[in-house]
Amino acid sequence: MEVTGFIYKPLAVVRFTPEEIAVMVRCSRCHYDGKCKDLSVQGGLLHGWTNLLAWRAEKESNEPLEEVLEFGKLDTLCKVVEFPPPDVEKIGRELHKKIYDVLTSLNAEYTHLNPPT
Repeated sequence: MEVTGFIYKPLAVVRFTPEEIAVMVRCSRCHYDGKCKDLSVQGGLLHGWTNLLAWRAEKESNEPLEEVLEFGKLDTLCKVVEFPPPDVEKIGRELHKKIYDVLTSLNAEYTHLNPPT
């Protein structure tokens, strides 16, 4: 065996407000894609975040949720909010833009960490 190099995968530290998480859950529940729907059911990422926020609310804490996320999870969250329903359209579109910008930054950081040889 021989190691011929290393690849570095950047992670993003992202903060979501309770309102943003509620919008992602709303979008997930009515999404056309099964992978996106799965995020808001038991065992899904958004379901877990919702439970955590409920627990925090019991403790009288309304702090944003901060998570370390890799490109794939953020890409799926971006897809979740790509076509928000009318009742959350404004926040959904804003959130889509924010997540897309993080994805763009992750791509740039990946290229910076792993320059073409």
